[in-house]
Amino acid sequence: FGRGARHMAEQEVIAYVQQLHSAGGAEAASAWLSKFQRSPQAWAVAHALLTDPQVTQPEVQHFAAQTLCTKVQAGPESLGDQKGQLKEVILQLIVAHKASLAVVLRQLCVALCAYILHSPEWDNAIKDTVGTLTQAPGTYTALLEILCLLPEEVSNKRVLITPVRRAQVGDKKLAETPFVFEAPTKLQCT
Repeated sequence: FGRGARHMAEQEVIAYVQQLHSAGGAEAASAWLSKFQRSPQAWAVAHALLTDPQVTQPEVQHFAAQTLCTKVQAGPESLGDQKGQLKEVILQLIVAHKASLAVVLRQLCVALCAYILHSPEWDNAIKDTVGTLTQAPGTYTALLEILCLLPEEVSNKRVLITPVRRAQVGDKKLAETPFVFEAPTKLQCT
């Protein structure tokens, strides 16, 4: 998926999102966008749309964040080679979009929660997330969103994980509770 092809796909996504929010053609646009979200290139295009400073349309940013979230919720196999770098990418996007519309930030926070659920190898997920976001100015809302969303995502059946993994995440959350209570204090100091 070369740069030129990705740029064309980005423009196509933008056009369909705009069509979805216009008077005519919403049904066809919705069908195309749903199909696109399941495609292998959806991750790269969504990431590009979220990192391009020229893409400022709220509905496009929301669709891109929702696409990223959908890919992460579906599990590691839907991410292909992206899983290794995904944690850092999502955290960077959360920091970059800390002042974006609430719906965009929320989708990125849900994506991080889903990533945590799919990543048994990330032993200190809550501690690391608190540490990362308390270092970045202005991320108070994002951190509180993540801390509120994680328990919801543990019970979300759209996140395809085993019951054993759900229990493991619940146990880890309990073990990391002190970091959760320290988070607001750390944020007030930044």
